[in-house]
Amino acid sequence: DLDGKRVLDIGSNLGETSRNALSCGASLVHGVEYDALFVLLADLISIYNNLPADKIRFEQNDVTKRFSFDATYDAIMAFSVFTYIETRLE
Repeated sequence: DLDGKRVLDIGSNLGETSRNALSCGASLVHGVEYDALFVLLADLISIYNNLPADKIRFEQNDVTKRFSFDATYDAIMAFSVFTYIETRLE
């Protein structure tokens, strides 16, 4: 149940899971993706689908490096990240 929840999607890829979270009632979805091209495409897909920019956003960042989030979250998703993250962690 994501009704009214703030969701962080780590490794958001093209944003499909993020958009699904929004359609399941999330109040905010923040997707973090390593690949800048994927972030651009995720943004364009969201714009194409008329999704509200204040409810879904994507950011390019490397989650294996220390950085801070500007919000707190009720749910965190990281579905396909483990396949790729192993080679980046010490």
